[in-house]
Amino acid sequence: MRSKEPFYRDLGDLYICVEYGDTSDLRLSFKVNALNLAIKKRGVNGIVETNPTVRSLGIVYDPFRIERRHLIEELKRIEAEEKLDELAELPSRLIKIPVWFNDPWSDECARVHGVENNLQFIARSNGVSIDEVIRVYTSTRYWIAGTAFLLGTFACVALEPQKITLKVPKWTSPRKWTYERGFSVAGVSASIHSIRAPGGFQLVGRSPIDIYDRHQRNIIFKKDPILVKATDRIEFYSISEAEYHRIRKEVEEGTYHYEVEEGIYHLSDYKGDPS
Repeated sequence: MRSKEPFYRDLGDLYICVEYGDTSDLRLSFKVNALNLAIKKRGVNGIVETNPTVRSLGIVYDPFRIERRHLIEELKRIEAEEKLDELAELPSRLIKIPVWFNDPWSDECARVHGVENNLQFIARSNGVSIDEVIRVYTSTRYWIAGTAFLLGTFACVALEPQKITLKVPKWTSPRKWTYERGFSVAGVSASIHSIRAPGGFQLVGRSPIDIYDRHQRNIIFKKDPILVKATDRIEFYSISEAEYHRIRKEVEEGTYHYEVEEGIYHLSDYKGDPS
């Protein structure tokens, strides 16, 4: 269900959540991120931090600088003056991320947790080959709705969800740990673990590139140790074992050239259900 008018939910004395609906839909994410960018452009006094997600925008504010009712009035004014309902495009970088599918670390992680190799599980339960599973998850690009959960780990929406034809559930009992840079999938979503941490998505590969680097070794991290941002688009592509080790060496040396293209995304290009 989508709501044309946002709902302003209090989360304590310092936090407001602006909700646009209750579904995982790119159109809602578009409005959330449009509001987020408009707030940053205007530099609203009293807003300390914002955090976009798929369907809502979290706003941390200083009540000594702006009262709740004045903040909501300002948010409504921004919505009207910036014509967020009519916005049809947003700045959007395209980031290409290499993945070694069916890697030994993912296989080890499955064995340690007493489950079947996750890639083999997906293939078997859907009656397809491992190559077909890989093809499905590299056949579409993904819209980054926001980053949260772990440092730099992102939440995304498939831009062509009809291409994700596999039934891929999350585990009912999450893993106690996942290797950093592990590539995992569930439903029409996918993500990369920024650090070693628990996880419930199906772990099917590992990327040689960092999406979070506290040492900021590469020029891509010069201003921010987090690579992926809200409104970015991601394209995953399959690499071999040899390519993985070559790229990983370059990353560790700080010489790897991250594949990032500046651009614009038009909402009309979205191939999801228009209902």
